[in-house]
Amino acid sequence: MINRRRWIRRSSAATAVLALKPLTGLAALATTDAFETALNDLRAGRRLNQGRVDLYLPALAENGNSVGLTVSVATADTAPVTQLWLLSPRNPEAQIAHFRFGTHVVAEEIETRIRLSGTQEVLAVAELADGTLWTAAAEVIVSVSACIDGLL
Repeated sequence: MINRRRWIRRSSAATAVLALKPLTGLAALATTDAFETALNDLRAGRRLNQGRVDLYLPALAENGNSVGLTVSVATADTAPVTQLWLLSPRNPEAQIAHFRFGTHVVAEEIETRIRLSGTQEVLAVAELADGTLWTAAAEVIVSVSACIDGLL
């Protein structure tokens, strides 16, 4: 049987060992190549326009496992939103989310939660029915990172 003192000693020793282990895989998360590739793939040679998209993220997220965000798109009646992407330069996968909307769906605002592997700038890209791309970015400071479970 394990008592409380023995459990505290063992857990603190295990924590010290984990703290000393180098996080070599974190460098792989910060590759801008995967982010640039994902951005270029969705652009397909089209220009990214600033405006029409508002991305709301908290300035400080205490835990990267669940960060709430809202994306709103100001659309014209002739060109509703057809697709929306959320991209991250520091997550293991650059594309956080991809939403597709049917012709009868009028999406002007999306609320969701995402995982972030650290402090970074998140990018939202909206494609309108006329084929134009509109973008917005927001920076969030993450106190406790997510997405690093497999690296320890």
